[in-house]
Amino acid sequence: MFKIIVVILASALLMLLTALLYYVNLGEWLEFSGSAQEWGLFGDYFGGVAGTLIAFISVVMLGITLFYQQKQTAINQEQMLKQDILLQITKIDDEIERWLNRELATESTKGGGYIKFGDLVWGLVSIKDSFINITEFNRALEKLLKLTCPYCAAISLYECNINSHFVHHYYRQKATEIVSFLESHKEKLNSMAPMSLALCKKDLG
Repeated sequence: MFKIIVVILASALLMLLTALLYYVNLGEWLEFSGSAQEWGLFGDYFGGVAGTLIAFISVVMLGITLFYQQKQTAINQEQMLKQDILLQITKIDDEIERWLNRELATESTKGGGYIKFGDLVWGLVSIKDSFINITEFNRALEKLLKLTCPYCAAISLYECNINSHFVHHYYRQKATEIVSFLESHKEKLNSMAPMSLALCKKDLG
C-alpha cells in the first residue's frame, strides 16, 4: 500500500513540475491562455514529457511488483516443502510407533505370553530374558529396518531444508537409537541390511 501511495504522489508531483516547466519556458507564470491552439500545444508537451516519464515509472513499478511476487512465490514453495517434509517424518514416525507397540509372542516355560516389540528395542527387556519367538522377532526387525531407512532420509532432508531445532533433535535421537538396535541384530537381517544401515547413519550424520 505504501508503494502505491508513493507512486501516486510521485506521478502527481511529476505532472505538476511538467506543467510549471512549461509555463516557465514560455514566461507566462500566472497567465492562462484562452486560445485552444496554445492549450493544444500544452497538451502535446504534457503528453510527450509527463506521459513518457509516467510510463517509465509504471514499467519500473511493474518490474518491482513482479520481483516481489516471485520472491513471495519462492517463500510459499519453501513453506510447502517444510510442511511436506515434516508431514512425511510424522507419518513414518507414527508407523514406527505402531510397529513398536506390536506385541510379539514369547516362548516362556510359564505358558507363553506377549511382549511389546518396543520394550526390546528400547532395552527395557533383554532379548535373552524375553524368551521371544525368534522367527517373529526377525520379521519385526525386517519391518523396522524398512521403516527406518525412509525415516532417516526424511530427517536428513528436514535438517538440510529447515533447521536443526528441538523437533529435529527429537526425531534424530529416536532414529539413532533404532539404528543402533538394528545394528546389534544385523546378523538376523537380510544381506542388504549393512548397506541400508550405513545409509541411515550417513543421513543422520
